[in-house]
Amino acid sequence: MSKSIKPKDNIYIDSTGIVHNRELLSNVLNNIRPVVLYNSSTGTSGNVTLSDNKSNYKSLKLLIYNTDWQEYFTFDVLTDKNNVALSGTFVADTSYDVFSILLTLSGTSITRRKTQFYNGSQVFAYNPFKIIKVLGYK
Repeated sequence: MSKSIKPKDNIYIDSTGIVHNRELLSNVLNNIRPVVLYNSSTGTSGNVTLSDNKSNYKSLKLLIYNTDWQEYFTFDVLTDKNNVALSGTFVADTSYDVFSILLTLSGTSITRRKTQFYNGSQVFAYNPFKIIKVLGYK
């Protein structure tokens, strides 16, 4: 049986660790630490297989690299959605490109459905994006 003391504010220190509102601090910290679900130094412009099911997480963070612009983009995605659209803008000296990436999230897979660009005058399909890393947050 663990012994505990209560200094103040429902925070207990006992032999199993620090407890607040009956929750161990170590459990709280483990829930906010991300889990690496996919990691590749070269990335993929295709589909991604995650190491765990997306439904075990509240959100995912995707790190995506654009090979043309040599820029990284991060996107936070809630896992309760199956179809997501990621969009952003890249600004150069006197021009800009707007992009959107359509993905399907299902179980342990992320499937790329479509990538489009708008360069100020035309819309075109082109895919210089690579998924580098996916992190899961519980």
